[in-house]
Amino acid sequence: MRTLLIAGNWKLNPTSTEAAAALADGVKNGLGPATDVHVVLAPPFVFLNKVDQVLEGSPIGLAAQDLYWESNGAFTGEVSGPMLVDVGCTHVVIGHSERRHGMGETDAQVNAKLKAALAAKLIPIVCIGETKDERLGEKTEEVLLGQLTGSLAGLTAEEAAGVVLAYEPVWAIGTGLTATPEQAQAVHAYIRGWLAQVFGEATAARVVVQYGGSVKPDNAAELLACPDIDGALVGGAALKAGRDRPRQVLTRAPDLDREQRIPNVGVLTVIFNTLIVLLSLFLVCLVLIQRGKGGGLAGAFGGAGGSSAFGTKAGDTFTRITIVAASIWILMTMLLVILTSRQTPSLFDDAPTSLTRDLTKPAAAPEAPAPVVPAPVDAAAPVAGAPAPSAAPPAAPAPAGDAPAAPANNFPLTPGNEPPPSPK
Repeated sequence: MRTLLIAGNWKLNPTSTEAAAALADGVKNGLGPATDVHVVLAPPFVFLNKVDQVLEGSPIGLAAQDLYWESNGAFTGEVSGPMLVDVGCTHVVIGHSERRHGMGETDAQVNAKLKAALAAKLIPIVCIGETKDERLGEKTEEVLLGQLTGSLAGLTAEEAAGVVLAYEPVWAIGTGLTATPEQAQAVHAYIRGWLAQVFGEATAARVVVQYGGSVKPDNAAELLACPDIDGALVGGAALKAGRDRPRQVLTRAPDLDREQRIPNVGVLTVIFNTLIVLLSLFLVCLVLIQRGKGGGLAGAFGGAGGSSAFGTKAGDTFTRITIVAASIWILMTMLLVILTSRQTPSLFDDAPTSLTRDLTKPAAAPEAPAPVVPAPVDAAAPVAGAPAPSAAPPAAPAPAGDAPAAPANNFPLTPGNEPPPSPK
């Protein structure tokens, strides 16, 4: 069973060592003795040492937000894996969308950093995800396939098992939008299916796949209840530490079984709507009977119609029943309004129906030629857009039998975009 991993990415926050220490201390105290999940904090580089001191004696891990693929040398402004380990880091975030799309970081660079992290014995959290335009253009599978193939190129099955993947749809980061649990689960199942096809079922079952994108206390429980979502990469919500908030944001409820399925808001809405319709029909019948327009309904009670058929006492009883039923109807309507207003906004709300299709099902064959699959990256080759490495280590060959042969193509992917055989 995979253990949930909740990582708080502080990004470029806060602005002082004192504030960083206070935030880390708030998370530490708010989290308490929880041991059912792994929790990691990722502050800016300059606060790593101080936060490590604050977290001493707690089970909370420490992550850097990036690293360089060289261990040392003339690389001004860069930070290496060995440096991060020395300052107390256990994890490192690699390929965050803000670096991919804001700073032009490529899959080749992510791959080089990933291998450097593994060499330094750091646990890498590799981020992948599509932009809003790519999602609306139905290119999610194509984008994820390219990022997975390029970022994890050259890894053995054992190395891949030690990598944490974080699916963070770019359109949901800091926007308040988020995929529904069903939509997020579909993408995570797609990712795990790719892992199974390339590295084998055993490896796919071990890889932790997080969800990131406007994760907060209001939606965390539903997302974490999905079978292929193994944690969360939390952004803005991780910067608010209070007495209860760290547990709300960074952990799930202790009694939440991984096999349990929390009822979706949409299901509850349907139930409430059904009950309201039935109650409305009941009210209509009561009113018709009392007004003498119930026809057969009144006759069924032995009267000619209306409350006169039942006598004054019976009429009063029907009036009381009507008042109670109407009160319940008003209450249920108010609850329905509150329930629907609390639904997390989603990009899919206004998107074409085709966007909500199950990503684990094969897409229709494209009319245009199939896109070219990114070739695996050689770790020894210089990374595009970066200074030439001084001594880039060659990619470690996979031991015989370490990476299981890819099974037959029984995991449906976009035609023409099948991943290459298991890396050797």
